[in-house]
Amino acid sequence: MGDFSEHVLFGFLTAVLIAFMTKNMFSFNPFESVASVIAVFAGSVLPDVDHKNSYVHRAAKAVVSLVSASVAFFLPVSVQYQYLLYVIILLSVYLSIGMMEIRHRGFTHSISFCAIIASAGVTVSVLTLGSALLGVALGIGLLSHLILDDEFKME
Repeated sequence: MGDFSEHVLFGFLTAVLIAFMTKNMFSFNPFESVASVIAVFAGSVLPDVDHKNSYVHRAAKAVVSLVSASVAFFLPVSVQYQYLLYVIILLSVYLSIGMMEIRHRGFTHSISFCAIIASAGVTVSVLTLGSALLGVALGIGLLSHLILDDEFKME
């Protein structure tokens, strides 16, 4: 079981090892290289979104709240009500996420979660960039987290 910094370091170590082993098979531009490191980082800490005191949980709570509230600016509502709607959505999403009871080391620490998120990452990566690299990097980060947490037991 690792803490935040151990998950980040192990995720980066995994990414470096895979990059070293595959360096002669692929050639990536600088954007893809940096973006894939960020994706590995995100994947290596993402499963801890189910822990209320984790950095990723607090960050996800804020980001989801802000993104959800930003939708208010695109709704067909008069300008005078947009800000009120923005505040209502922001507070309701933020408080709703805070009240959720998710079991730590539950679904987010499963191979199913890893497969779903990595598949979504590959799909988005292919559709937007024409390459599956970022989705694969996200999946590598997720797997590194599960490995470090001993989710795969060899008995």
